[in-house]
Amino acid sequence: MALQIQKAKRIQAKLKIAIGGASGSGKTLSALLMAFGLVKAEHPSWTDEQVWDRIICLDTENSSASLYVGKRVGPTVIGSYNVIDITPPFEEQTLIDALSVCAQAQMECVIIDSASAFWMDALETQGKIAERTKSNFSSWKPVKADQNKMMQ
Repeated sequence: MALQIQKAKRIQAKLKIAIGGASGSGKTLSALLMAFGLVKAEHPSWTDEQVWDRIICLDTENSSASLYVGKRVGPTVIGSYNVIDITPPFEEQTLIDALSVCAQAQMECVIIDSASAFWMDALETQGKIAERTKSNFSSWKPVKADQNKMMQ
């Protein structure tokens, strides 16, 4: 296959961003502000209320994502966004189902707070399979398949 230079073309793609940091470092607040900016840029004629109405947070952290409603950050006031509280077990299918609900509700931006809950479940599943099969390498195959479904 020959390499060739071509002109870049703008395509419609969904943005996937991960925010990392220590507990209390502002990940959720930053995600909400970023979500607001992204949706507002996409729909500049919408009111702030309409923008917040199309943002949802999938909350695995004991309803802590709801703590930010009404908080002022510079000129921005965090509006009344949507939440889905997700409780254990944090299986990939639960996240897939929650994302499907978000798509049906035509949410513009979904914040998963936190995806690490699902990752920890995947690690636990992998460990159980590795213990049963005595193979650490092959035990990743079903976990990776579930993770890929979740990301899609």
